[in-house]
Amino acid sequence: MLAMEYTQLFICSANFIHSGILQVTEVGKIIDPLADKLTQVTVCLSIGIKKPEFLLLLGLFIIKELAMLAGGCLLLRKHHKLTGAQWFGKVNTIVFYAVMAVLILFPAVPLWLQWLMMGVSSCFMVLSFLMYLWQFCQSMRQEQSTSHTRRRKFS
Repeated sequence: MLAMEYTQLFICSANFIHSGILQVTEVGKIIDPLADKLTQVTVCLSIGIKKPEFLLLLGLFIIKELAMLAGGCLLLRKHHKLTGAQWFGKVNTIVFYAVMAVLILFPAVPLWLQWLMMGVSSCFMVLSFLMYLWQFCQSMRQEQSTSHTRRRKFS
């Protein structure tokens, strides 16, 4: 678990340095979120070994990420430029890691509090997904109105 914390510290500092000097690459835009998602899955699995109820959170996380991946692929296929992580996705990640940190650092937390924290994290996950879904729908509407306008010009 300590190795994971050092890994996250390294990733955060590398992101800060690279974004601070504008060294952002297209490959980095793909690899960095992938590394974050794999870390979150690993944390959930690690906690889920001792506390199987947290595998529910992992299931919700996987469903959300697969839906977002499908939406992102659809937008890319329609030649939309992806905007990357938004503030609400970052807040969701912070809440997720805060809950996981409490569970790792204080394993004797009462069961009712564990369920409460899992519920809070789930709510942030769902809200984040809904806000990304809203952005996706806005992008698709924009695409439809643009293609409709193009068709009228050529008719």
